[in-house]
Amino acid sequence: MDQEGFLEELRAQASCPMCLEILRDPMTLACGHNCCESCLQQLWEGLLDVFPCPVCQHHCTPGGQRVNIQLRVLGDLLRQLPGTETRKRKRQAEGPWCPQHPQQVLSLFCEQDLELVCAQCGLSCEHSGHDLTPAPKAAAQHRQRLKAYLQPLKKQLADALRGLQLQGRETEVLSLQVQALKAELDSDLQESQQFLQRYLEVTDAQIFRAMETLYQTQESRDQLLAHSSSLQALERELARTSLQTDTQLLLRGPEVRQLLKRCEDFKGPEASSFQSQEAGPSLPHHYMGTYSMITRFQTPVSLDPETAHCSLLVGGCSKMVLFPRDTEDTGYEAKATGFTSHMAILGSQTFESGRHFWVVKISGKGTWALGVCKASFPRHALQPPSPSLGCWHLEQQVDSGPDSAHSHANHDWDSDIDSLRIGVFLDYELGELSLYHMQHRALIATIHDTFSDSLLPYFSARPESPTLSMKIITQKA
Repeated sequence: MDQEGFLEELRAQASCPMCLEILRDPMTLACGHNCCESCLQQLWEGLLDVFPCPVCQHHCTPGGQRVNIQLRVLGDLLRQLPGTETRKRKRQAEGPWCPQHPQQVLSLFCEQDLELVCAQCGLSCEHSGHDLTPAPKAAAQHRQRLKAYLQPLKKQLADALRGLQLQGRETEVLSLQVQALKAELDSDLQESQQFLQRYLEVTDAQIFRAMETLYQTQESRDQLLAHSSSLQALERELARTSLQTDTQLLLRGPEVRQLLKRCEDFKGPEASSFQSQEAGPSLPHHYMGTYSMITRFQTPVSLDPETAHCSLLVGGCSKMVLFPRDTEDTGYEAKATGFTSHMAILGSQTFESGRHFWVVKISGKGTWALGVCKASFPRHALQPPSPSLGCWHLEQQVDSGPDSAHSHANHDWDSDIDSLRIGVFLDYELGELSLYHMQHRALIATIHDTFSDSLLPYFSARPESPTLSMKIITQKA
């Protein structure tokens, strides 16, 4: 130890434990500890029968203390050394000083209230009967308890990371299996439509189970990720708290208790392991979407004859429309609420929210259009229907051959000739209008926009579509 170190140690031994300054008029108590006479008088002021030592709380007998002349001379000499006043100011700035007793140092730690107190506060009614431990000893005990949790937490973190790695491998295997299922079924669908009909009922349950298992595995993986993050955060907080100074550590006594309580109560989720299932043929993912739409969102839709163009013929209990009929027949007149510029008709149902699905069977030749439009859509406007006018639709051409055409002379409303079935799905809140080819369970197109007004189903055809018919049907899952 160098000379400066010896002097610093000498100053520490000659300092008062209450004011932390070099002893003035030092008094030696029966327990052997020393303190300034003025500090001791201030500590014992108002006490009647118990006169504790400010360091060890030993009960002293009044009048048993004696003046230590040698320490007084030593203190006078130390105060004359260069740099003593500078060290004094620095130590005063560092504290910590009692806010209630400015001349007292927070040298004791109350185990019941978890706070630093001075010797005079320790004698108050608030801390009567409490365990008061010298600050360095209390800090060492709390630091040892904090460090005791570091190793178990590191082990838990390592176990969690191993579980996360295992779940990652299982998720990857399941993902590859799901992709293999889809590729296998796609190949089967190209080979034979009959294969799909034969395996349709069997493969539904398999694909649902595979998707459910994959979802559960991913959910378990997310839980392990969150658990690992919590463990890492708790480990960092423990390490940071244990590295604090004695004063900082003890000033945060309640927070340390909460941290220790969190360590004691910390439990992570049990990583579940999902056994991968051996997969057979299954359905592609878009079948899941159409199946959900058919079973959950299919909405009864009918035609509104009052909105039909005068060249259209509506029948089949307002479920079927023919495009076009002979407009030269004088028995037909245009309706005030019907279309005049477009060969179109609206549905009678109004949609202002939610999800809705309906299926239209299209037969014959021509260009058809399906979608939705606002109730305020101008039915006499010469401009083509567009979103700016409040009409969202998809237009396509169909050519089913001569056998699929309807005869205007014999209107067989329930004819089951070859036809095209189109599913229309409206998600009002999401702002999506999707059309599906129901025979292939495949998405044709999706229109994205923002819907704010009442919407009606929209059915239309080009004037050059003389044999086209549309019928609203109920689609089976």
